[in-house]
Amino acid sequence: MLNSKGFTMLEMLFSFSIFCLVSSFIPITFQLVLDHDSVHTRIQKMEWEVFVYQLSKEIQMSEHTNISNNKLELSIGGETISYEKYGSNIRRLVDYRGHEIVLQNVKGSQFNQTGQTIHINVMDTFNQSHEVNIFTYISSVVIE
Repeated sequence: MLNSKGFTMLEMLFSFSIFCLVSSFIPITFQLVLDHDSVHTRIQKMEWEVFVYQLSKEIQMSEHTNISNNKLELSIGGETISYEKYGSNIRRLVDYRGHEIVLQNVKGSQFNQTGQTIHINVMDTFNQSHEVNIFTYISSVVIE
């Protein structure tokens, strides 16, 4: 156990294997630290996809659509649901109450309508543009 003969070959191999194991994690750690922005852009992309899915579902269920002052308003079952830019977020209001953040890190947003298609363009804080066209199945689309 405790002798003064020094390291044995087995102890040296064990120490070397621990050193190799620890040093193998260093490149992965550097990659995660240096690639921090791509993680944010991936999260932003997933958040965008959830936002588009939720919004397209509500647009297709709506009875009436109104776009005014870069604000999208939908009428569903007697309730008015609105989407608007609020600071660096896009929020969702139901009957002008509540404050549900549906998209974060937004630099600019634009809602347009052409025929029965609603075009949404969002610029995020990473200077990436996200666009989607959502087809409406209603005939009463109003633009002011």
